Amino acid sequence: MKPYTLKDREGESISPMTSTRTVFDERGVDLDTLLAQQKQGLENALKEYPKKTEVAQDLAGKQNALSTTKDLHITDDNIIGLTEAAKLRLFIDLWNEACGVWGRYNAETGFFELNGLTDITYEEAVRIYNAYTVGICASNLGFLDIRTNIPFKAFKTSTNAVELCYDCHNLEVFNYGTNLMTNQWATAFHGCGKLHTIIGMLTFMSSTDRTFDNCKELTDVKIRLWTNSNPQYLDLKPCPKLNIESLRHIADSRHGDTPWVVGVHQEVYAKLTDETNTEWHAVLVAAAEKNITFATV
Repeated sequence: MKPYTLKDREGESISPMTSTRTVFDERGVDLDTLLAQQKQGLENALKEYPKKTEVAQDLAGKQNALSTTKDLHITDDNIIGLTEAAKLRLFIDLWNEACGVWGRYNAETGFFELNGLTDITYEEAVRIYNAYTVGICASNLGFLDIRTNIPFKAFKTSTNAVELCYDCHNLEVFNYGTNLMTNQWATAFHGCGKLHTIIGMLTFMSSTDRTFDNCKELTDVKIRLWTNSNPQYLDLKPCPKLNIESLRHIADSRHGDTPWVVGVHQEVYAKLTDETNTEWHAVLVAAAEKNITFATV
């Protein structure tokens, strides 16, 4: 670049003559040379980076080279996800861990098992597991469409089981899990028309209101009557299929001597009071010795 001098209208110099060639650094290198060196340095550095087309080609090559295991799949949108088989295996692990000694997945039958039921479908198992995870420390399964339950680890309160399984119309087996004492059993199993087995001991400390309403299939249940200051009443009249073991347990496990009246279905009462039916009648006698009276209407 040719050096030049700035002048005013009269031709007088108003600034020193300068140019990029006349500006030097401390080493004596002019500005033109310095700029040229920087430009060359940038060009050399950029050569080390792949071009856009090269990047695209490399990525495409890697994408085509991707492969999946039997647990993964790639969608048409190139999204990696779990296969249905992988989801099932994961759920099986969760199910087995949650159920513990009470259940498992049976690989031979393809069904889930819990509390003696051996034909639980995958869809049913998911509902059961969801009920368990949502209410893991809860005390209410009311209205849920489940055939049985994974026993809770704990209950929010040991004194309240009101509406515990209210209107669980498809419930067949209920697992109480732990022997918790409660004095509030009102309508706990109201409307459980398919319920035939209750696992775990239910302790009653006072009279109940419609605890077993419509439990016409209830066969096996362990009940303990706890002492109280006043006479109490337990209503089992809606349950014509109660087995002798359930009634014997009421007498054998009695705590204290406060009078209890246990209402039973007419068919059950007939067997208890039939002196020729020695096994059943023995339960009536044993209960009377514990201040328990069986009655009906």
